[in-house]
Amino acid sequence: MNDQPNNPAHGGLRSMFDQQQFPLERIGALILGCAMLENDLEIVLWQLGGWPGPGEEPSTDSMVISKRLKEFRRLAGALADQDWPSLRKNVDVFADAADNVLAYRNAVAHGYPVGTFGDGSSAMSISNTMWHGETRRRPTQMAHLDERVVEMVLEALYLLLRAIQAGRWQAQEAMRLPTLLQSPGLSQAKSLSGEARHLNELMNHEKY
Repeated sequence: MNDQPNNPAHGGLRSMFDQQQFPLERIGALILGCAMLENDLEIVLWQLGGWPGPGEEPSTDSMVISKRLKEFRRLAGALADQDWPSLRKNVDVFADAADNVLAYRNAVAHGYPVGTFGDGSSAMSISNTMWHGETRRRPTQMAHLDERVVEMVLEALYLLLRAIQAGRWQAQEAMRLPTLLQSPGLSQAKSLSGEARHLNELMNHEKY
């Protein structure tokens, strides 16, 4: 496998496939865990908004993940306002953390890897690049791929999955929204995932 000198990933391509240099299994855990989060979120939306009947196409089929999170904010927020106002802010904390984690996942899964992988890694994956002067609908997202950052995102993802799986409980049962919103670690998940998602901006801040 030869790296092309003019390739943005030059110097890092071989290291990316070297398991001694980069924990590919951790990236695999990120991808699988985010798939679980998306599927669990869909079940939660059915529990909150109405379960699809036999032969009926769920409304969530046509929803991208950003719309699913927006719908969660709407449905869970209305229910919390009505029955558990003290937990209302946690609806947004959960949704913000999930948005951060999934944005990071998207940059990893759909972006272009650059840099060198391994100890002291400077590698990152960049989605919605504008290297040729093009204009994108979505903002550029950079996912730093050093071990510390990946582990931060995985910890946030674990906390979110623990919360949502406790809340959704069994299929077609009533949604246990307070259980989800009271799950410990939601604020930590938002903090960890927010730092990972916005690391590039934070690194340019004098207080970071």
